[in-house]
Amino acid sequence: DPTLPVYIWSQLRFPQKLPVILALGTILILLSLVLIITAEAFRRRGLRKSGQTDTGGFL
Repeated sequence: DPTLPVYIWSQLRFPQKLPVILALGTILILLSLVLIITAEAFRRRGLRKSGQTDTGGFL
């Protein structure tokens, strides 16, 4: 069984498989964004509970 990146790369050769690969890529990007936003929310909540101030960040 190939790993996910190898599978995606190998399927790019077949035009009929392209919509599936594009959908998979979209799902992976959205999942990554959800994880980043959730981690940032927990970080800010932890700072607020401890009484510290936010010194910056990405969001």
